[in-house]
Amino acid sequence: FWLVKMPMMPMFNKHKQPREYIGVIYDNLLVLGNGNKNDKDKRKAVEEIARALNTLRDSLTDRSDARVSGKDRDIEFINAERSRIGEIISDVTQEIITRDMFPLILAHLDAIEFESCKQIVELFGHILRKPA
Repeated sequence: FWLVKMPMMPMFNKHKQPREYIGVIYDNLLVLGNGNKNDKDKRKAVEEIARALNTLRDSLTDRSDARVSGKDRDIEFINAERSRIGEIISDVTQEIITRDMFPLILAHLDAIEFESCKQIVELFGHILRKPA
């Protein structure tokens, strides 16, 4: 019996941009709002929303605290990390506004998992703290 290791398909390795995750959330919120969908589709939509929110949260995590050289932190790395997070927040904010997602999120907040609701609050906190 030979065990053959298949090469990883490139489409499974592809990283999405944060604005693409907003699109995933939007599409799945529309599924939740569709009365013609069955419970299985709605459960899958809730799982997809949770997965997309987890990925967004991970991309918004400041990694500058992890890199410490002695007592001094690398200032360039901290500034680059803050700049990266600022760009992500700008992209996500623009996508949320473009798709007019605020009413849709609020309308389906009761159908979303509790942890996902906490992540939505955290995401909105990032958006509100973003300098103009």
